[in-house]
Amino acid sequence: MNSAMSDSEPITPPCAPKVSIGVPVFNNESYISEALTDLVKQDFGDLEIIISDNASTDRTGSICREFAAADSRIIYIRQSENIGVLNNFRYTLERARGEYFVWAASDDRHEHNFISELLRELEKMPDHVSAFSAFDRIDGTGTHGQKFSFDFSAPSAAGRVSKLLLAKARNKDNFIYGLHRSDALKNSKFYRWWGINAKTARRIAFPVLTFLLARGGYCHVESVLFHKRLHGDPNERHSIKVHPSLWKSLYAQYLLEVNLHVALLESFARGTKSRTKTIAIVPALAASFLRHTIWKNLNSLFAGFGRRTPRH
Repeated sequence: MNSAMSDSEPITPPCAPKVSIGVPVFNNESYISEALTDLVKQDFGDLEIIISDNASTDRTGSICREFAAADSRIIYIRQSENIGVLNNFRYTLERARGEYFVWAASDDRHEHNFISELLRELEKMPDHVSAFSAFDRIDGTGTHGQKFSFDFSAPSAAGRVSKLLLAKARNKDNFIYGLHRSDALKNSKFYRWWGINAKTARRIAFPVLTFLLARGGYCHVESVLFHKRLHGDPNERHSIKVHPSLWKSLYAQYLLEVNLHVALLESFARGTKSRTKTIAIVPALAASFLRHTIWKNLNSLFAGFGRRTPRH
């Protein structure tokens, strides 16, 4: 990925940290200070915080520079132009030097023992690649809401990925914000959807998570260590954007599921490097595909179609 930077390239210390934290941000002056405060106050100190500012036009840049000036572990980079959400996430990973990596959204909150608790679990299990905790949702004021806890641990790769695919719950992909071994994460593939869905980022984390669960074990911490910021009506966040044509909407949703499940199969195969193990995951993939295309997406689609505003 080519991305010119308007700020001078930061000078990083020669000794690589244990943990790298990637913070992609764009125009988030309201919450970035709280998010960075949580990260610099982690009780595990051997870390670097890589902020990639996606050409913000508000006070985000000045706030980040203040944090970088006060803490040498922070590397602030401002992109000279907006490179898109996915590329900004990828950029922070590409710059990471740590053995472990965490993505931290610029409006989420973390308990100060988030890194240390997850790292403790992963250090016990050399064959495990990811760790995450129970989490809750917070609104714009920081008020805590519903708690979520997903344990994807299982003896086999197919068992772990089946749990991810078949769990009938939203927010299960939030473990993209967990702690991962950097070498595994950097070998994952970030997919872009085809055709009519080319500009959407919906469900884009699932192939990466499938690769990680196929590659190695998963550590779960039951304590609530992560707080996911939710803005506005949660039902609106997950509602399907309905096209003016119902048939066009049906086509978009069906194609998205085809795109996704092809990517999931390929990610699983790349993670296990085993044809036999890949065959074992096909029933779960088929069940997931049928559930989303025949029931879940169609149900949401028709509900959304009934609510859509008329064309002007």
